[in-house]
Amino acid sequence: MNKIIVPKLKNIKIGNETLDLDSLLNSEFEDVREASEQLPAAIAWLGFHRGYAYERLTIAEQEWNEAEARVYFDLRNGAFVERGYGDKMTEEALKKAVLLDESVSQAAVEYASAKRWLEVYNSTIEALVAKLDLVRTSEATRRRLIEVPPDVLERSATPQTRT
Repeated sequence: MNKIIVPKLKNIKIGNETLDLDSLLNSEFEDVREASEQLPAAIAWLGFHRGYAYERLTIAEQEWNEAEARVYFDLRNGAFVERGYGDKMTEEALKKAVLLDESVSQAAVEYASAKRWLEVYNSTIEALVAKLDLVRTSEATRRRLIEVPPDVLERSATPQTRT
């Protein structure tokens, strides 16, 4: 079977702290204790920062709305004609002119960035939880193979017929 090559994952750096995603997600974790120490801590760290990301997204959305409102009323109060959008200011033309303003465009970019970071946190947490679940399942399977004698496993795998 061909091995699928995944590009090295970038670290997540926040302030002076860095999370090495590549090593966490690609580590074999021979012992579930190691995974149970590292993965939940990483998940909690990301969850903490995800809270700030939600806050940033909410603020960015409000700033975007405020930028649109300021430009709308500025245009409505005479700037529509001054900026060369035409002599006839319809509601539809006003809405389109609002979208052309640099402050509105910049607010939209800030909102998109905040939304992207929130998605990064969500998907990374989801991947780390899946990794932890996989390690726990593998450990449970390994223990079952050690604890249950092979002949019992063979009998349980063979369909039993009643006579």
